[in-house]
Amino acid sequence: MSTRIHVIAIGALAVAFGGGLEERAEAGRGQRVVVGVLTDEEHRVTPEMERESREKAGSPAPAFRAVDQDGEPVDSEAMVGDRPVLLVFIKDGCPCSTSAEPFYARLHDSYGDAARFFGVIDGDRSVAARWVSDHGTPYPVLADPELEIVRAFGVSNSAYVALISPGGTIEALWPGYSEGILRDISARLAGLTGRPEAEVGASEAPELPYSGCPFEFDPPEPADPPS
Repeated sequence: MSTRIHVIAIGALAVAFGGGLEERAEAGRGQRVVVGVLTDEEHRVTPEMERESREKAGSPAPAFRAVDQDGEPVDSEAMVGDRPVLLVFIKDGCPCSTSAEPFYARLHDSYGDAARFFGVIDGDRSVAARWVSDHGTPYPVLADPELEIVRAFGVSNSAYVALISPGGTIEALWPGYSEGILRDISARLAGLTGRPEAEVGASEAPELPYSGCPFEFDPPEPADPPS
């Protein structure tokens, strides 16, 4: 059985899923990372998550407005134009979001001048700013404290990724990340941008698809009792 690993940026909280840890240099980015064996089955992507994500493909991307970590407004209608958009859904404090982030940063390194990248985090602007500072995220992170964007895209957990094609259609929604998912994202970005497909170190990702921690949605308001 091949080893499944998470790549976690050093300086982040090391929440152990089990297994040993070792350090190595990340090629091409000049960072130190921690590699840990992942044994937590709770975060495995389920068939239902895969099915619901596939059903989103081809539908219009939801419209939204938000501010990024610097307070700059982002309007989705203006954001989507002649370039594809990749949205990375982040849960503050989730180790899965932390471990997945370096892969999305590598995708940005390869395609960021031909596609737009945004994170979407479950917090206000200060939370978004702290995430960018702590992780060195090279793309804007949008504040979504009420989970409005998360709900609009039908996202249940962190580490989901949405790719929006030029013109505003959901090209694909992935319910987590893995070696295969990262290769698929890179191939689709290459096709939409006309770039050669980039190598983003996908072989370092888990072999099987893993999602992140569930977002904490407010329970529905109780219905008024009949009069």
